[in-house]
Amino acid sequence: MNNSENSIIIGSTKFWVGAKGILYCKFSNDNPNYKLDIERAKLYVQAIVRLCNGKSMPFLIDLRGTRGTFSPEAITVLAESSYLKVLRISEAFVYNSIGMKLLIISYKRIYNQVTPYFMFSDVAIAKQYCIETKNMFYGSN
Repeated sequence: MNNSENSIIIGSTKFWVGAKGILYCKFSNDNPNYKLDIERAKLYVQAIVRLCNGKSMPFLIDLRGTRGTFSPEAITVLAESSYLKVLRISEAFVYNSIGMKLLIISYKRIYNQVTPYFMFSDVAIAKQYCIETKNMFYGSN
């Protein structure tokens, strides 16, 4: 795990909090045979908890150009973490392939039906969604 005060890098994945109070997750794996395992998922949870520092935030999850899949155990850790349930206001998934879109739909349908989410092909629109859900959560404009 490589981290600074503002970002944490785990393998080919980077986590950081932006100026608007959005937690960003950028996945950059190009190996189609990669499978996210439970140990890596636990590291992701630790990174997110550290960066959020107790403050609930919308998550912008950038999956453009990434490939691979996840083990059921790993995705259960991410979907069912009691820490993340408190910290996640919403999820904005950014994708650029039909395969990744189908993976997101499957994840949301099977593992995490509670957290509001939307899927985007444009990062700027995804950011706007995050800002809107954060404003609704905290009751500000």
